[in-house]
This record gives sequence, C-alpha cells and structure tokens, in this order.
Amino acid sequence: MAGGKFTQHPPFGLRREAAQDSGRPIEDHEKETLCAEDITTSIRRSKGIRVFLTKAEDATAVANGGSPADPVPAPCDASEQHSDLLPPSLTLSSLTCLRLTSAGSHQRHLLTQYLGGDVKKGANLFKTRCAQCHTVEKDGGNKIGPALHGLWGRKTGSVEGYSYTDANKQKGIEWNDQTLFDYLENPKKYIPGTKMAFGGLKKPKDRNDLIAYLKDATA
Repeated sequence: MAGGKFTQHPPFGLRREAAQDSGRPIEDHEKETLCAEDITTSIRRSKGIRVFLTKAEDATAVANGGSPADPVPAPCDASEQHSDLLPPSLTLSSLTCLRLTSAGSHQRHLLTQYLGGDVKKGANLFKTRCAQCHTVEKDGGNKIGPALHGLWGRKTGSVEGYSYTDANKQKGIEWNDQTLFDYLENPKKYIPGTKMAFGGLKKPKDRNDLIAYLKDATA
C-alpha cells in the first residue's frame, strides 16, 4: 500500500495524503493506488460526495495562461464498483481521479462547480436578488430584465420584445450551467457594457444554489 496518512477534508470525507517528509517523490504506481483509494473511500463514506475533476480543468489552465495538464487519466475502476452511489448529474465517463499536481501548477480545481445546488436556497436568493427584475414562469413576460423562462440553451440577447444592449446581443453565448456559473460571479465583467445592475454572487455555493433553482423553475 502506498505510504501516507488519512486526513479529514470537510465536506469531502477522508483523503489519503502521501507522506512528503522524506522528500521522496511519489511513484507512478503509488499515484494509481492513491487515486483508487481516494474514490473508493470517499464513495463508501458519503454516498457520492464528488471528489472528482473533469477535463474542464485543462481548459481553465489554458485560460489562466498556463498549459494543459498531462492527458486526463481514465476513470478508476473504483467508480465502476460503486456507480449506484454516484449522483445522477455525474456520468462515469466524465469522472477522473483527483490529480497530484505540483505547487506551481496553473490549474485550479473546479470541484465547486460540480457540487449540487440547493433549490430551496436558490429560490430564496432569486426572491431577494433577482425577482424584482426577472420572471421565471411561462408567459411571465419581461420586466426590467428579460423573462428567464426557457433560459437553458438560449442565446444571449434573444428574448423577443426586450431591448438589449449591443453588448448582450453580440456576446453570442448559450446559457447553460457553466456559462451561468461564470456570468453570475460578475455580470459586468462577463459581458462588458451590459445594463444589468446586479453585482453578482461571489460565493460559488450561492451560484450553484441559484442555478439549481433557475434550472428547475425556468424549464
């Protein structure tokens, strides 16, 4: 078994950390063992707590001025053994083991983006932060902001009857979980020139909650 110790990483359960005191580099075969142990332990302890990363971290590395990491490893067999415990929003084909990256890596973990949001908390956020400008129900109509019904898969600046800025019309993105997650952090930065007055949600958990609500309410 690979050297190291188990440590608690709330809310992700136990994770084995390789011993670094000796300065000995971690061998490839040890990385594979650690990877399998991480997934097996975490799934057994917490019914699908998501301790996985996807190929999205490579795209983030490039966006941050770095370079893609080594090819993403294949999903660990451990995930196959416990597939009944994985959240339905994650498919086995998208799962990869947590990587052992160097301190100087340009990558940042996108783990937060794959944590499921709380619909009820998202509804409260919408009520206090968004409802004065937007509707979510079918035939809700435009208010200060455009109607949000049918938001997923819609292009920016495309709601009929709403007067958009040129910035919104020309952005040309499609709304989905990822684009909304990025947009809601700082709308004015994401679409420079937008007239949306909303300052954004800085906490990833708040964005996940709001997205969970919007995905349900605007369908």
